[in-house]
Amino acid sequence: MDLLRADEVEIDDRAVVFAHSVVGPIVMLALCCAPFVLAACAWPEIAAGASRIAWMWWLVIAPAGFVLGGLWIVCLQCVWSIVRASFQPSNWLLAVTPEALFVQVRSYQNAHFPHDAPTVVRFPMSEVAAVRRVREDSSREDSSRQTSWLEIELARTGSAISDTTRLKALCEAERERRAPEKHGRFMSSRWRSNHVPVFVPSAGCVRVEWLGARTLRELGRHVTVGDARRVNLDDASTADITTRLRQLCERGDRMAACELARRELRISLTEARDLVESAARKAA
Repeated sequence: MDLLRADEVEIDDRAVVFAHSVVGPIVMLALCCAPFVLAACAWPEIAAGASRIAWMWWLVIAPAGFVLGGLWIVCLQCVWSIVRASFQPSNWLLAVTPEALFVQVRSYQNAHFPHDAPTVVRFPMSEVAAVRRVREDSSREDSSRQTSWLEIELARTGSAISDTTRLKALCEAERERRAPEKHGRFMSSRWRSNHVPVFVPSAGCVRVEWLGARTLRELGRHVTVGDARRVNLDDASTADITTRLRQLCERGDRMAACELARRELRISLTEARDLVESAARKAA
């Protein structure tokens, strides 16, 4: 296994590359723009209704409108950053060649990060014992969620264990990497996505975000495809609450971790967020 910087990756024309779909980001952008479009279409009715509101009510409506408008602009900027990143060449997760499998640890949503450290792992096909689909179940309030991953099982050797230890450290460093500062005309900002495409659940095992059954079919031409597995993250018999929160943080699902903490410990949202942040730091 080799850890490479993005500019060190050499993928030939024989490679089959798998990337995240651009449909989801475009749909999110359309939903964020929908209120503006609806307001523009119904502007005469909105103006007529606003003229009938007494001036004293504007003392309450105007500040609330400015706050909501500011939040909407921030959300729109974040979604636009994701849409723009989805069309960049850095939007790829897996590249399969007859000799090797390339996996990008950095989320495509963080493409604006500097390329001064390794972000790509190269697995020679001779080191891959098997691949399979893993479904992880986790419960939320009044609902449940299922997440699929592509699991890469490495050959059970001492080097595989040490290699995944290095890869786990790289994934943890990438999750905690500080976003670069962007300087605007009037202010500076930092933005990063908590999207986690790769993590190491145990020694000799790597899980990559699921991109469809085609990935298994392509990998099946070079390595063994194992039976699909199902994992219940809410199984209290296998892990205590702290470990379960840490597992969800490793997968980038802090919202599910907050809901799990609130449901199991009967604490407030603020306390749950503090507990999840602590679990995330321990996971790193």
